[in-house]
Amino acid sequence: MVMGRNCAYQRTLVLEGSGVAKAKSKKIVIEISARLYAKLSKVADERGQSRNFLVESALERYPEVVDSSQDLLRPGIMELFRRSTQKNRKPHQLLGQ
Repeated sequence: MVMGRNCAYQRTLVLEGSGVAKAKSKKIVIEISARLYAKLSKVADERGQSRNFLVESALERYPEVVDSSQDLLRPGIMELFRRSTQKNRKPHQLLGQ
């Protein structure tokens, strides 16, 4: 078993009756906040799905979301930049002289 900061994982094989490995999967153990767990449980209960299914679905989509947003700024960053530029316009002009 390999331990990380907030998670541990170990290799697990899903076996069928014949003893032949059908599919490989990894078992993960994570530590999440009670608030997040409650939210996850509520969504799972409302949809009639397992918590495991919801976590797996989220993890499947995560790389797509992260990869597609690597070049994008977080919402609000440009607005903060514009405010900072406006606020510091005079000092920048004075430094430029």
